[in-house]
Amino acid sequence: MTVIQTAGLTKQYGSLIALNGLSTTIGAGITGLVGANGAGKSTLIKLLLGLLTPSSGMLPS
Repeated sequence: MTVIQTAGLTKQYGSLIALNGLSTTIGAGITGLVGANGAGKSTLIKLLLGLLTPSSGMLPS
C-alpha cells in the first residue's frame, strides 16, 4: 500500500535548488527521513503538508 508518492518533485528559491527531481514511493509502516544539513528534508515535509508549492513535479492528491 502506497502512502506517499512523488514524481520529479522540485523546489527552487530563485537560483537555489532546495529539492531537485525527487521521485519516491513510501509504503505503510515506520519511515525515517535522514540526511545532512541542507539536504531538503524540511522542504520535503513542507511540500507534503501543503505549506509550500512545488516549482515542478507531482505531489500526492
